[in-house]
Parts: sequence; structure tokens; C-alpha cells
Amino acid sequence: MPKGHNLKIDFNDFAKKNSAFQNIRIILDESDVDNLNTSNSLNITNSEKITPSHKGKGPLIGIYTSLANASYFYSIIIAFDMPFISYNLLKSLVYESGINTEEPSSSEPATISYNYSKKRDAYIIKTEKGFEVLCGLYSKNCLGILKENIGKQKYKISDIFNYLDIEVISINKLKQNGIDSLNFFNINRLEDYYKFKNLWQNKKSPLNTVISFIEIWSYFFFR
Repeated sequence: MPKGHNLKIDFNDFAKKNSAFQNIRIILDESDVDNLNTSNSLNITNSEKITPSHKGKGPLIGIYTSLANASYFYSIIIAFDMPFISYNLLKSLVYESGINTEEPSSSEPATISYNYSKKRDAYIIKTEKGFEVLCGLYSKNCLGILKENIGKQKYKISDIFNYLDIEVISINKLKQNGIDSLNFFNINRLEDYYKFKNLWQNKKSPLNTVISFIEIWSYFFFR
């Protein structure tokens, strides 16, 4: 973050100028799907819906449900327990795929265009810990193998990779783009929670004064 940055952000302006992050919808569980507006240009049909017998079977179901109801061909899939995901990481996922975005020349939102025939099915990050399966860019081309594996009760996400055209993004490549390992911090255990709490609460302003939640969040997100 630039020196002297006052951490004040116009989020309306940010949304207008960053169309890759527009139309974000959070699906907390499978029951939320019924409340989504699922009309989209890719014409996902009722056959893509999850049946009651498959509910509660883990993140693979969430990925399938999200892709089936997404308005766009690609979706960024992020685990809910990764509190230090940065703007730079999300931007890298989008631009790594070669998705064309046009910078807005006015207050109008930027536009996104695709050439699906030249894109891979998914872009997955691999760190020293292995595949970050819940931190990647997945396309609707994944729906077929996801549905097949769900039918076979195979719920391990990485099992789908052998059947897809994926590009693995290495941690070294991310580091070249200034993306740190804190992006992949997970809160899985009680000690993880305390580590997160310590990092969050110890963030001070340059003048060592109390700063607000949004200022702390902005620091981490735009770092």
C-alpha cells in the first residue's frame, strides 16, 4: 500500500472500475440456491440442481451449486475461512486466465469478454501445502465431471483435475506478483483463530491510534 495512504475507499467507485468483481453472490449453503436469480445467458437447466440426498456432502457440492447458478462462464471459488485474501490475488486469478477486461473510459462499468475455445477449464493455485482447491478460478466446463463424481459419491475436489484442462499457478509465480503466503492462511483450529485475532488486533495506524474495522480490512485486502 502506498505510503501515506489514508485507507479511505469509495466502494461504489471501486465496483464500477473493477467489473471482474461485480455480481458477487455468497451461497452460504445449498438451501440458498432456491433464492437466487438463476436466469443467465448459459441456460443452466433444472437438471443441474442438487437433490436433497446430496446436501451436506462438503465443498464439492458448493462448487457445483455455485457454477450451475453462476451468470458467467468463470467463477472465483474462495473458501470462507481465508480471511486474508487480497485484491492482488483475486486480480491475478482473473488476469492469469487471459480474460479480457476493458478499462472504463468514463463512469460506466468495465466490460468483460471471453473466447471460451482458448480458455482452460480451471486455474488452480499450488503452494507448499499442495493444491489450494478452494482458491481458484473454475469454469462451467467443470460441471460435467463434478456431477459425475457427485453421483459416484466421490467428494474429493482434486479428483476432478485429471479429467479437466487445468493450469496450475505456482506459489513462485504468485510471489513474483507480490502475493504473500498470508493469502492462504486458514482458520481450521482454535489456535488458527487466535493467530488471526492477534494479527488483526495488532494492526495499528502509523500514528499508533485506534483504527476502524474497515481500515484494518482495507489494509489487509489492498496490501
